[in-house]
Amino acid sequence: MKENIKLIPGIKKTLAVLSKNHVLAVASGTYNELIQERLKTLGISHYFSVIIGNRDVANNKPSPDIINLALEKLKIKPHEAVYVGDMVFDVIAGKAANVKTIAIANEFSWNKREHLEEQQPDVIINKHEELLNAVDDI
Repeated sequence: MKENIKLIPGIKKTLAVLSKNHVLAVASGTYNELIQERLKTLGISHYFSVIIGNRDVANNKPSPDIINLALEKLKIKPHEAVYVGDMVFDVIAGKAANVKTIAIANEFSWNKREHLEEQQPDVIINKHEELLNAVDDI
């Protein structure tokens, strides 16, 4: 299974650039052990200051609990944060947590662009490289 896990081309460079000026966290509805194992296997765990999984909260997305816990651990306020995701539940959770939301709509996304648009994220991008500008412009 580990050998099937592949990074989206160019994502490591995007994370490296983003992490220079921003604190990055993972707030995922997946099992904690799986998240940590995959990030480590892919060589990107060091980019994230906080990793939150579904076992850390009582309610999973679309509840904002996972994002609120990340904010608490990072000691930042909602207006200082941006939540990036590729699922409808990500946008719903981000809005419920009162953070800006960026939805990624591309071939790697879990949900189709039109479904993401229906949730009215603050920004929709097509490529992860667009995060470099979108995060600062939002």
